[in-house]
Amino acid sequence: EKSDITSTEELEDLAELMGVPEEDIKNSLTLRTVRARNEDFKVPLKASQAKDSCDAFAKEIYAKAFLWLVRTINTATCAENN
Repeated sequence: EKSDITSTEELEDLAELMGVPEEDIKNSLTLRTVRARNEDFKVPLKASQAKDSCDAFAKEIYAKAFLWLVRTINTATCAENN
C-alpha cells in the first residue's frame, strides 16, 4: 500500500519556497531509504507513515522559523546593539 501526495499545488508552492525540486520533497515524504550491505533501497511508506513523516517535517520547519523569529526580535531589541 504505497502512499502518494494528492495536494500537488501545495507541493509546488513548498518546493518553490524551499528552492528544492518537487520530486525530492515527494520522495522524502513518501519513501524511506534502507541501507543493506552498502546498497540503498527505497521502500514506499504506508499512508499513515507518510502522514507522520509530513507532520514531523512541518514541526521541524515551524521550530526553525520560530527560532529565527525569536533571534531576530532579540537582536533588534537588544540594548547593547542600539
